[in-house]
Amino acid sequence: MGGLESKIFLQHPEMGEGFRALVRVVYNEARGEEFLGKMAVAEVVMNRAYWSLKDVPKVVKEPNQFANEPIVDFNIREYLTCFYAVKCVLDEVSDYSNRATHFYNDTQTEPRWALDGIVVAEIGNHTFVKIPQKLAPNSQGLTEEEEGEE
Repeated sequence: MGGLESKIFLQHPEMGEGFRALVRVVYNEARGEEFLGKMAVAEVVMNRAYWSLKDVPKVVKEPNQFANEPIVDFNIREYLTCFYAVKCVLDEVSDYSNRATHFYNDTQTEPRWALDGIVVAEIGNHTFVKIPQKLAPNSQGLTEEEEGEE
């Protein structure tokens, strides 16, 4: 974590590893997008964490999923906007992604996995897609498959 980024989190000790990881992904994936686009990217990560029953740091570190690398071109204004967007998502202000589980940048070729999904939102340069889940968690946090094994 860089100098100014470290100082921001030292002032907010309640913001743990998951929060920092989420801000980093939003900064890397949605830098330059409108505020709602930043929120929607954060929502996708949170939706993925919910459906996979994993915590945010594990979700963002999965291979070929999110731009989780350290921030090298730090811009304080952009970073604070991403920080606030993540805070709004965690405070459950809304769900602009419409429960999307994936997104892609419209300026690039549509990924193959997007063909299996339903486009649920388009914000800025991102298209948000919901891919039907074969196994959804039940009220005990078990998937249908795990429930049948009991």
